[in-house]
Amino acid sequence: MKLDLWVRLNITMADDNKVSGWTQIYGKHELAMYKKPFKSLKPIVNDHIERINWLTICNRWGETNQVIELNTSKIKKYVIKECVQPYDTEEEYYAIKEWYRNYMRRRTFLENNG
Repeated sequence: MKLDLWVRLNITMADDNKVSGWTQIYGKHELAMYKKPFKSLKPIVNDHIERINWLTICNRWGETNQVIELNTSKIKKYVIKECVQPYDTEEEYYAIKEWYRNYMRRRTFLENNG
């Protein structure tokens, strides 16, 4: 049902060079992308960076033809600027969006009345 999550990062390398671009994170992360300022997405990105040696950075999400690869051991810090999770169909997008809206309503209700 889900496609992979694309995250736009501003990266500062160990030598203070700056790199900006999109990276693809595999797996289902549909809830994490809705929570801003991306606090729940940070551990997912950290885990992704820790598991690989080379981080692929693309100019645009979904395009893998213009890429650079960064050695993850040389990354000093990064900031998440944006994220996108493509959907197979528009209906799927709206169904997930409605589900998340209802989920947040229930959660808010329980926090306020629980």
